[in-house]
This record gives sequence, structure tokens and C-alpha cells, in this order.
Amino acid sequence: MVDVLMLPLVTAEKMLTAAGIPFVVAKSAPRSNKFQLLDDCQYVVRQTMQNGVCHLVVAAKMGKEVQ
Repeated sequence: MVDVLMLPLVTAEKMLTAAGIPFVVAKSAPRSNKFQLLDDCQYVVRQTMQNGVCHLVVAAKMGKEVQ
């Protein structure tokens, strides 16, 4: 299995596609809106393999605190 944990989603997608591994992406988000989320900067925070499919959970990088 290709290890893509903590990599940017764009990089992880390229690596998995190059290795011929199908994948599914789920996005997580915090319950609070205290911090601005940078949606263009997603990182893999969890990676599991089930039935030959790599399941990725991604989270957006947090920006500055919103007052």
C-alpha cells in the first residue's frame, strides 16, 4: 500500500493514481467556525484500505482565528 498520510490531497491523488490504486475521499470539518478553513489546502489525516480501495479522510488547513 502507498502511504499518503499527512500529504496534501493533490499529491496523494497523484501517487495513488500512478500506483493504480482506486481511492475514495471523505472531507472532515470542525464543528466550530472559530477558525477560517483553507479549502484549497487539504491534507490526508486518515488512510485505510478496504476491499482493494483506499479510503482517505482529509481536513482543510486552518487559517487565522475569526473574531
